[in-house]
Amino acid sequence: MELYTTRPVVDDGFCASPNDKFNKMQCEYFIGEFNSKTLKIPLFSITNRSSAEVEEVLKLNEQCQNCLDNSCLVRRVEEKNNNKIFTDTFQASPTTLTKIFKLRPRLLEYSCLTKITIYDFFSEVSFCSNLGDKEDCIMPTITMLCQEEILADFENLEVSVGPRKEVYNTPEFEFAMFRDNKKKRRFVFTMKDDRLLV
Repeated sequence: MELYTTRPVVDDGFCASPNDKFNKMQCEYFIGEFNSKTLKIPLFSITNRSSAEVEEVLKLNEQCQNCLDNSCLVRRVEEKNNNKIFTDTFQASPTTLTKIFKLRPRLLEYSCLTKITIYDFFSEVSFCSNLGDKEDCIMPTITMLCQEEILADFENLEVSVGPRKEVYNTPEFEFAMFRDNKKKRRFVFTMKDDRLLV
């Protein structure tokens, strides 16, 4: 057994020692378990830290990372970095997604997110991370997956905005945008007691 669990003193560089083969089997097991479990869990579940299945996939993700760190399977520095970024992002995701959904509760109604699994969502996050364009890929991934629903929401947007008096030295006014009964867009500017319809 020691032959399998102990790293050889001299590394032949071919991942061919009994220890390398044992590590490879372990990593493949953890990765397989992580993939199969996250394929069945809806994305929104990840914000529930008290869920046993969420805790399990977070632990499996950690085990995958530890295994890959000690394995000769991953040799390239970029690949090791990408694995580390993915693990860090995944481990932080319950908190990150909770904050995002708290600030943007409308996202909880989007079918692009209600119908997606943890596996599918984080496959996209991983793809974004591997490109190296962005430090945090969670919000860009949501935007990419939900662009149609975001645009549809924008089309039906109702907005109300007013400047803060202490910041601007302007007359008091409010701005609102909405659709009327005939589905036409209406912009309303209100200044003190005067109302101007545009």
